[in-house]
Amino acid sequence: MTPREDNKMDHQHERGARIMSDHVLDKERWDDSVSLAKDQMRHGKITVADLESTAKKIYCKLEFLSIGPVFDVEAITQTSIAAKTHEKTRTHVKCGECGKEFKLLSSKHLKKHSLTRKEYMAKYTIKNIDMSVKVSRKTTKGESNPLTIMSDIMKSYKISRKEVMGFLKKKEFAGIKQLKEFAEENKMNPLKVLYSREDPAVNLLDEKAAVETGGKAEAKKAKK
Repeated sequence: MTPREDNKMDHQHERGARIMSDHVLDKERWDDSVSLAKDQMRHGKITVADLESTAKKIYCKLEFLSIGPVFDVEAITQTSIAAKTHEKTRTHVKCGECGKEFKLLSSKHLKKHSLTRKEYMAKYTIKNIDMSVKVSRKTTKGESNPLTIMSDIMKSYKISRKEVMGFLKKKEFAGIKQLKEFAEENKMNPLKVLYSREDPAVNLLDEKAAVETGGKAEAKKAKK
């Protein structure tokens, strides 16, 4: 037992002694105390000479526990509570209320904290630009870019943007995406694929289907 625990026990025994002197002894509690003291003596923890003093200490402890515990009140160092902060990095925005991270801190999320966008911005003294981060998007460049393909079709065939889809359907393509995938698969420029469709002797789509279903012989047949 440490010196600190000894001091605590002495304090409890002193309080218990005052209780014993100020109150009539509880016979049942005293009997229990003597019984517990005898148990300690049987286990060799105390001697016969210590029996009475041990019983008194046990009685005081039981009385003390029946009244309520004594808490050690020590000087408590004040822990610094992390202040709520709004944070913005290159990749995310952190909500100052809950700490969750977003690309965009939306009004829908702020509603969970019973705050409007304006109220939140005023609370954390931030601007609109601090409420979101730029989302980097991967864009396809060059002739594989769907917009480039569409522009090339419009220029080469002198048609409008609205007419492109109908034009592609006539060439047996559901849209720019299918044309792009077909061109990449056959390692061709999308415009060259379309030019090949204008020559009845060359139908790359039929040739591809023939190779998949029946081999080279069927492919040659499809060209004729």
